[in-house]
Amino acid sequence: MLVHFPTPYPDELLYSLFARYHKNAGTLSPKQTIKELFGTITNRAVVDLQGNIGTLTQRLKTSKISSQEVIENHTLYPIYRPFIPPDRSNDIIKSMIQNNGGSIHTRTGISASNIKPFNYLRYCPSCCEDDFDKYGETYWHRIHQVPGVLVCPIHSVPIRNSSALIKHANQHEFIIANKITCSNNAERILPLELIKPLFELAKILQWILNNNLRPRSLNFYRTHYIERLKERGLATYSNRIRKKEWYSSFQGRFNAEFLEMIQSEVNIKEDCDWLTMIMQKHRRSFHPVRHALIMLYFSEPAECFFDRPIKHLPFGEGPWRCLNKICTEYNQNVIKNESITYCNETKRPVGTFCCNYCGFIYSRRGPDRQSSDSFKIGRVKEFGFLFDQKLRELTGEGNSLRYIASKLAVDPMTVKRRALMLDLNFSWEGEKKEEALKKECYSFSSVEEQDNLSSYKNKHRTVWTELQLEFADYSKTQLRSLRPDTFIWLYRNDENWLKDNSPKKVRKAPSNKRVDWELRDKEILHQAQYLIKNWDKSNQKPTRRTITSIARLLNKTTMLSTYEDKLPLTMSYLHKEVETLEDFQIKRVQWVIKELKKNNEEVREWKVYRKAGLRKSVAKRVQNAISEAVYIYELDEKEHL
Repeated sequence: MLVHFPTPYPDELLYSLFARYHKNAGTLSPKQTIKELFGTITNRAVVDLQGNIGTLTQRLKTSKISSQEVIENHTLYPIYRPFIPPDRSNDIIKSMIQNNGGSIHTRTGISASNIKPFNYLRYCPSCCEDDFDKYGETYWHRIHQVPGVLVCPIHSVPIRNSSALIKHANQHEFIIANKITCSNNAERILPLELIKPLFELAKILQWILNNNLRPRSLNFYRTHYIERLKERGLATYSNRIRKKEWYSSFQGRFNAEFLEMIQSEVNIKEDCDWLTMIMQKHRRSFHPVRHALIMLYFSEPAECFFDRPIKHLPFGEGPWRCLNKICTEYNQNVIKNESITYCNETKRPVGTFCCNYCGFIYSRRGPDRQSSDSFKIGRVKEFGFLFDQKLRELTGEGNSLRYIASKLAVDPMTVKRRALMLDLNFSWEGEKKEEALKKECYSFSSVEEQDNLSSYKNKHRTVWTELQLEFADYSKTQLRSLRPDTFIWLYRNDENWLKDNSPKKVRKAPSNKRVDWELRDKEILHQAQYLIKNWDKSNQKPTRRTITSIARLLNKTTMLSTYEDKLPLTMSYLHKEVETLEDFQIKRVQWVIKELKKNNEEVREWKVYRKAGLRKSVAKRVQNAISEAVYIYELDEKEHL
């Protein structure tokens, strides 16, 4: 049991605690101190990442300090951990607790790094004065030993080398911080243009050291950096770095002397230059100083880079405006989803926006540079069902072309073109539909528009025709219940064809015959089987299969609840096909995960619970399904790194 072990000071290095213990114990032999601390003489005096900490804390039971607390508050490991993959981080912590530490520096990447550690233990003269005032002695501060910290983040003065050589001849010796070892009077004078960025860099590294940040995948920070470069025009929207502009901007932000001081010079001619490599998909980790330097370049608080990676939003955050002047929601932010593609020529983003209130679809080339850009339309892709509905009404009333155009807020040629596409009958200014079609001077705006309309028309006509072949004895209403999407599209865009190619309405004479329940049971069973077969084919948010929801979609709510005993085949089938609450919750979880992946969002358990509307107390089977799905996602992510 270690009786005289000192109480740690704020930010005190573990090495410093050992040195103070050696002094207080009055032991002359460094090896004797090592044996008292670790129970063996094979451990070495290590400044930054000490091993065998578990043995030490076991011998300090009265102090109630854990190995985790020692690593977190008194070693330099927290400065490296955020930039190391989780699996490797766990191995390093185990080595620091259990082993003598032989492989720790290799696993953290320190041994292979171009940024070399200091040769001497370092101190801030102002911190030393404060320590003597508060405690009557000074000690080795962690932050002063972090590579890249050349200026004290508290006092903004240059940090000095002590007389304590880190790699001295006696590898078991702990050298204490005092007025003798910290008596370097050769103050280094730095110009203000260097002091300021060195101080800002030290503040970032201090924040990283003190905030218990968890390990991240190798490409976590790259995503942050790329998105910020896009905002500055230094990367394309396909994640390609504009290398020449990037180097020019970076070197304009930091001068060569500053970069040399922190061992981070850049050279655009070298393919393996660190400034190029850190923006590529990582195969290795980068030194914390390099990451801190990139964060300093962007002039944002360090904490911004440790949250979920931002996603560059060239058209801002939704919802977006409906710009259809005839819509009841005109100029209101009601569009909740956008689709972003990229222009083949300019590589700029193109946003497409669709209003659910009127069906109006428009696009514009981005990014939006100012708020007024949100009112701009680059191209109208579809005028929407509301436009077509009003056009039918106004045309049917016999209104003039210019009157209709003014009411629909478009030019007359657009009205005429759309009327022809909808096959509407009209006679404007002496010109009938047939004459307009024959005019060579008139054409649709693009071959693509004609092809799209023709494609949709052929698709829905085929579906409607096949339905009638499969359900030959069904009425138009019954067919509509099977494929409401096809019926609505044809009704809005191909009404005359739909009228000519649907079952005719037959007036049946009143019959005194009893209902053939056996036949009706088979009919409803057939309808139910078709409905359930197509239940999950939509990409919309899933709905639960219950007898009530199935009956409602079949328009048989009353019949299935009142005559259940007369429909044995149907009811037996429905009872087999309905979903339990747990089955539905798992299906909803699967849909949420699919949506997260589609939107390039991280799949995390808390996010799945929230988006699926589930409580933490949900059934164990559902909890297991979520955990398994997240685990599989994380494995896939690791494979792609």
